[in-house]
Amino acid sequence: MRPGMLLVAVAALASFGCGRIREVGECRELARLVNPALDEIAARVEKDRGAASYRFASTRYAKLSGDLQHFRLGIPRAQRTLGELSATMKDAGDHAARLADALDKGDAVVAADVRRELGQLARQQKSLTMRIHGDCSGS
Repeated sequence: MRPGMLLVAVAALASFGCGRIREVGECRELARLVNPALDEIAARVEKDRGAASYRFASTRYAKLSGDLQHFRLGIPRAQRTLGELSATMKDAGDHAARLADALDKGDAVVAADVRRELGQLARQQKSLTMRIHGDCSGS
């Protein structure tokens, strides 16, 4: 192989490596954004299942949804999934607010329905985060 061709090959590999390093950094930054927010919500709701905790969750989910809308990953497929996760967080926020209202009113039927829907959103969120994790780890 000629020295010029070797230089081109090394440059191509280096740029690929830098791109992957950047992607890994972006994925870690995303984890630092999402994980503490979800942990904070879970801890608050586990501690107290009252209306105030669900209002807090609603606000926190809404903020996380907005943060995710503006977050940019260097992985196109993961970026689409990130959009789905943002929408799921918005829905979770809306549902948490509905649950808080139902708890304030003492409406057990609506509260039970909304809790079931929040459970479905939690499963969807887990699926989306696993997909993003797979995209970030290259699987």
